[in-house]
Amino acid sequence: MGEVYRAEEVELGRTVALKLLPRQLAEDQRFRDRFLRESRLAAGLNHPHIIPVYRAGEADGVLFIAMHYVDGTDLRRLLKQHPEGFDPDRALTILEQVADALDAAHTAGLIHRDVKPGNVLIVEGGRRDHSTRLWALFMLELWHRAFVDDGGAAALARAEEAGAVAV
Repeated sequence: MGEVYRAEEVELGRTVALKLLPRQLAEDQRFRDRFLRESRLAAGLNHPHIIPVYRAGEADGVLFIAMHYVDGTDLRRLLKQHPEGFDPDRALTILEQVADALDAAHTAGLIHRDVKPGNVLIVEGGRRDHSTRLWALFMLELWHRAFVDDGGAAALARAEEAGAVAV
């Protein structure tokens, strides 16, 4: 849901990943409020394996989020390029880094509800201990589903009652 662009944040002169959500989502006040609130919470995460959120808001009736730009590929594409699999050490490193990122989010009371290879970004040639980055706001698609699907809304309500914010 939405489109991601490589863009320049003019004020600071840095490259960002800019995600624009479908216009109709900004028309849903409940969705907009949750999006802005949870964007602020996700922006508070500071972890080497979670992509930093720089800014979120609404411009000209479109919700957006600007994040650190990762010059790499996602794990889904990497798996397609290597159908024979990865070296066990590399696979374990990726798994450890994703688990570490999820643990940091959980410690902050945030629950990632859409862990999948497309949301794990890999920086080729990066330092072994900082080569994997997890989208901090990959939950946007699930937010939309939660408002359309009663089961998702119920799951969100249960997570919020337990003191966690679903991301």
